Amino acid sequence: PVKRRALKKSKVAKRKRPTKRAPRRLNRSRRKAKKRSAKRVTMSRKRKVKAAKRNAAKRKRSKVRRRNAARK
Repeated sequence: PVKRRALKKSKVAKRKRPTKRAPRRLNRSRRKAKKRSAKRVTMSRKRKVKAAKRNAAKRKRSKVRRRNAARK
């Protein structure tokens, strides 16, 4: 019988695979942390949006003030 040679794996495929798998518990906590950080991102984004709106309003007010001053 002819011995079949296994297909040679590329070095890239070998490099991408982690050597030791982390226990599931660790993974779960890591997933939770990821979710928490995602939530934090949305919160900071909301805050940024609110700040931008406030700044825009300020700009508008100062523009109106300048216009009124020019009219006087």
